[in-house]
Amino acid sequence: PFSVFSSACMGVLMGMHEVLRSVSILAFWTISVVVVSFVILGNLDCAPERFFNCPQGTTNATDPCALTFEKDQFVCSKYEGFMITSTLAFVVILALGAINLGAFELYIARVNNLPLKANPAFYGKALRAVWARDTAGVAVRSILNSTRDLITLFVAVRLSFTAAAVFIMFGSVSALAYNIPNLLSAPGMLTISRLLGEGRPGLVVRVLRDYRMFAFIVGLVFAVIALVFKEQLYAVYSNESDRVAMRVMADPLWALFVIYQPCRSLMAVYGPLIVATQQFVFWGQAVAFVFFVVFLPCAIGALFSGSIALLIVAETLFQLVQLVILYIKVHGYMIPAFIRAQETGSEVFARRCSVSEVVVLSEAGQGVGNGVAV
Repeated sequence: PFSVFSSACMGVLMGMHEVLRSVSILAFWTISVVVVSFVILGNLDCAPERFFNCPQGTTNATDPCALTFEKDQFVCSKYEGFMITSTLAFVVILALGAINLGAFELYIARVNNLPLKANPAFYGKALRAVWARDTAGVAVRSILNSTRDLITLFVAVRLSFTAAAVFIMFGSVSALAYNIPNLLSAPGMLTISRLLGEGRPGLVVRVLRDYRMFAFIVGLVFAVIALVFKEQLYAVYSNESDRVAMRVMADPLWALFVIYQPCRSLMAVYGPLIVATQQFVFWGQAVAFVFFVVFLPCAIGALFSGSIALLIVAETLFQLVQLVILYIKVHGYMIPAFIRAQETGSEVFARRCSVSEVVVLSEAGQGVGNGVAV
């Protein structure tokens, strides 16, 4: 519930153009989770550093220092307590972050004299129909993406713990390639929406092309990071006892891992661009097609064949095929349509991009007539 509430608040704050301050709040609580997790780990009785400075020649099996000789295979007996404590800390901080975002949203509404209660005059039949359609498209995309995450982790763990470690390394490092450009693309989403409402498709085309270049650059940076820091990633995600097994499993897939980074960065940028142009239904249809036709057969094949390579191929194809579909939609259809609209007149374009029968509200939230939604 806290996660859902935070997402809803972020959406409303984005609509209020409070990008910088809302992202700052989110970043603060995210950093808090990381810091608290490291503090909990540092205070754990069997933290690894407690076994590194033992006297030489320790042979007493009852002496904790004897564990030094097997430190690479050592499993902390209190790991369950660590998981419970760290998870509880995460949930508490997530709740505090959600409350913070909700309070900030109410503050912005009060400062701008926005009504806190829904006005029935605003919810016309046409607007409700559009809202239901768009919400369904976004819901399909979100549900299938979340289901994909569960399926991939389930299959990886069923294969082996080493396979799970390889896949977790693959996914968590790639998350940075996605989250950073996705966060930086939020202002573009708002800018494009405003330009569409103002009937300025020429500038929309320019912004779309600028963000495409931005996505390529970010993707290239993370591809280079994956290529250059290969050894460091192995060191972080494995210990000496299973590093050889991890290398044998991951080395043949490393080229795919490098290629995957630009795909994630481009998807991070094209997602907000699709949202900005209100192609919610199309995005839901694209995700459903790729999930059932491309990803799911490969994931099932990976489970029954015991192949981590096929599972990573499934994840890569899911992102790549979806990216190709969105790229064709934006650059093959939408940009040419925007250019034609610019040539035929922006005023006509603005009317076509609006929702008819939208009630214009005064500052007090009262209906004052019909107008064009921008």
